[in-house]
Amino acid sequence: MAEDLVTTSEITAHMAAYHRFTLLVKWVMVMAASIISFLGTWIAANGGFIAGLIVGLIVLGAGTYALRHGWAHSSEAGSIGYPQAR
Repeated sequence: MAEDLVTTSEITAHMAAYHRFTLLVKWVMVMAASIISFLGTWIAANGGFIAGLIVGLIVLGAGTYALRHGWAHSSEAGSIGYPQAR
C-alpha cells in the first residue's frame, strides 16, 4: 500500500514534462498558423506566392515574438514542478 504513494520527485518530473509538452503545442500552433496563412493567401485569396510568403513570415515572426516575450509562461507557476519557480 505504501508503494502506491506518489513521491515529490515523480510529481516534479510530471510537472516539468507537462510544461515542455504545452510549450511544444504552442510552437506547433504557431507553425500551423503561419502555414495556413501562407497557403490561404497564396491559393485561396489569389495573392500570389510572394504575398503568401510575406504573410506567412509575418505570422511566424509575430508568433515567435509572442512566445519569446510572455506567451511561453506556464499556468502552473506556483507549483513545485515549474522549473523557473525556484
